[in-house]
Amino acid sequence: MRPKQRGSERLPNGIDKLREGAARSMLASLLCVLSFAGVAHAHATLLQTDPPAGARVASVPTAVRLTFDERVEPVFNSLHVVDLSGHRVDDGDSHTAGTLQNFVVPEESPFWRWSGVVAKWLSLTALTIWLGGLFFVFVIVSTSPPSDSLARIDRRSYGLIRSAALVFLLAQLLGLGVQSVTFSELPVLQSIAPSTLSVVLLTTSFGQWWIARFAGAVLLALLCVLKLPGRTASSSRGRKNSVGITAAAFGSFLLLTIPLTGHAHAVPRAAWLAVACDWAHLAATAIWVGGLVHFFAFLRFVDRNEATGIEALSHVIRRFSRTAKISVAILFATGTYAAWLHLPSWQSFVTTSYGLALLVKLIVIVPILAIAAVNLRYVGPALQDFGPHLETARVWAGRFRGLLRTETSLAMLVLVIVAVLTNLPPASAVSGGPVKLSQSMPQGVVELTVSPNKVGQNRVTVRLQDPGGQEISDARQVALYLQMRDMDMGLESVTAGVAPDGTYQADVNLSMAGRWSLSVQVTPAHGDAFVASFDFSSGT
Repeated sequence: MRPKQRGSERLPNGIDKLREGAARSMLASLLCVLSFAGVAHAHATLLQTDPPAGARVASVPTAVRLTFDERVEPVFNSLHVVDLSGHRVDDGDSHTAGTLQNFVVPEESPFWRWSGVVAKWLSLTALTIWLGGLFFVFVIVSTSPPSDSLARIDRRSYGLIRSAALVFLLAQLLGLGVQSVTFSELPVLQSIAPSTLSVVLLTTSFGQWWIARFAGAVLLALLCVLKLPGRTASSSRGRKNSVGITAAAFGSFLLLTIPLTGHAHAVPRAAWLAVACDWAHLAATAIWVGGLVHFFAFLRFVDRNEATGIEALSHVIRRFSRTAKISVAILFATGTYAAWLHLPSWQSFVTTSYGLALLVKLIVIVPILAIAAVNLRYVGPALQDFGPHLETARVWAGRFRGLLRTETSLAMLVLVIVAVLTNLPPASAVSGGPVKLSQSMPQGVVELTVSPNKVGQNRVTVRLQDPGGQEISDARQVALYLQMRDMDMGLESVTAGVAPDGTYQADVNLSMAGRWSLSVQVTPAHGDAFVASFDFSSGT
């Protein structure tokens, strides 16, 4: 048996410079940070075979049944039965049973792994500029006194919003193609064929949420193209409010689909709270970081030498500063909770890939907060009190442009790191020493001990008891199947040997801290084989 796994106006020079600076920062961070990345997928584990593995049967079986812990999709996998000479002897009628939601995910090549990270980064950046721009236009600009500068930024922001929506949709298609290649392990043209894509979209949780996200994005994009008003007399406040509320609803849903397919949804307890915190974290990021991009574009249309321009800038700074304070508070609270949830100790910052990426993110955030503090402490008051001190206000307005450029570039860099974090397994390990687990089954009790339960070589001990409580020391085979739950690291199998005390022991390698799954397949001297599966977390 061999199962196979397998806009019509050109954007101003200021925005061009922003793109150039941000692109350089993003490229540098990609080269530095992506070396930590890996994608969190898992293999389906073979739990049981009928006839049992290694068994000798008196007659040729009429069927061979393999039981996995996840769905195995026939489009991407196959099963052959061969004789001793390697010739195929089955009828070619293999099929699956059951309705589990996932299927086997094969190993990824580095190229497709990085492609997935880039697709996630493009999606996150475009969504941030898209949703942050909508908030900036409807909440920040629309509530400021009308001026020529604000009317022009309305038009420019709408063009930037629509461009970001287009990039987001294209990035979603790229991500779908990358996932299809990853899941199917077929040539690229076959992976993006309708038959393959339909399997990915309809039989995986990734595909189902992708459909929901893409449909929501298309509807929001149509709203932005058809209904976004300008700052004209014909654009009533009631119409703008209804469009803004509808856009907020669609944007909130798009943000919600991200934690529902990420680390937050996989936490063992209070997953709803983790999802809610991740959603709030993403929303605050979009409002703050996306708003910074549009704010920087807004500066192109402010005449810093005229009192009217300084006044418009002062109003926008005051409104945006209030929003930024709330966003930073939300980011601090939700970020602290996420770190507590996914990092078991301070050591995890330097002993796990997730911790290292998070540490880099925190280091980049420090200068962003410092610049924000300077803007709050000096720029805002200087512009607000520009009447008797117009020359001082002009100086600070000029400095503000440079400060905002740096702050925006660093914020774009944070988005790169966030894209990496979402593709890394969380360091959700505990350093509790040896773990001892047991499972009662109709065939008896299976006790499992993993010691020292840390990264490196570990001793696995299995103790078997029959239903009457007697030790079972004559099993024909005790096979162990080990796999990392948070990261695609393949499936390790080893046969445990009988120890003098009647237990079955084997050495396994836990290559990193995190969540692990270990299945024990027991082939007794008499009766059918059975499987006990255990989940545990290893420390550093």
